[in-house]
Amino acid sequence: MTVYLIIAILLIVTAILLFAPAALDFSFVWNEEIRRTSISFRYLFIKKNLDKQKSEKPKTKSKHKYTLDDAKNGVKRAYDLFNVIKSDLAKLLKYSKSKLIIIKTLDVNADFDTQDPMKTGILTGGINGGAYTLMSFIDHHMNLKKWSIKITPLFENRDFFDIRVEGIIEIKIAHIIVILLKSVPMLLNIRKFLKNNKKDERK
Repeated sequence: MTVYLIIAILLIVTAILLFAPAALDFSFVWNEEIRRTSISFRYLFIKKNLDKQKSEKPKTKSKHKYTLDDAKNGVKRAYDLFNVIKSDLAKLLKYSKSKLIIIKTLDVNADFDTQDPMKTGILTGGINGGAYTLMSFIDHHMNLKKWSIKITPLFENRDFFDIRVEGIIEIKIAHIIVILLKSVPMLLNIRKFLKNNKKDERK
C-alpha cells in the first residue's frame, strides 16, 4: 500500500511539474544608441534572467553609428529570413497552437523619421503594412490573447528610428521537448541563411 501511495504522489508531482505553465518575458530595443534583448524565464517559484549581456551599452564606443538605412537593411534581412523559414514556422506554430502555447501579450512600438517628409510618409505605409501582416500571421497560427502595434512617424526632418518589442509567452513544460525537436529543421535553415548572409557581406 505504501509503495502505491509513493507512486501516486510521484505521478501527481510529475504531472504538476509537466503541466504547470512556464512563462518567457521578452523585450527587444533597437535604436541609434543601443541594441538590447532581454529574456527572463518564470516557472512556479523560479525566475531566471537568460540575458548574456548585462549592460545596455557596449564598453567601447563603436565607430559606426546605426542609421535608418541600417534599420531598413535589417528589416529586409528579417523579411528574407522569414520567407526561408515560414513553412517550418507555420508547422511549428500550428502544433504550438494546438498544444496551448499562449502569447499573453505582444506589443510593438516604433518611432522613426527621415530627412524627407514624403519618404517618411511612404515608409509609414510600408512599415504599417508589414507589421500588421506579420501580426496577422502570428494571430492566425498561435493563441494570441492581446497585441498592439504603434508606428509613429515623427516628421522632424532627421534620420531617426527606435523600435521596441515586448511580450509574454506561456507554455507547458510537457511540450517543450516536442517543440524543440520540431524546431531542428527551422534552426538548420536559419543557420544556413546566416552563413550565406555573411558570405554575401564579405563580397
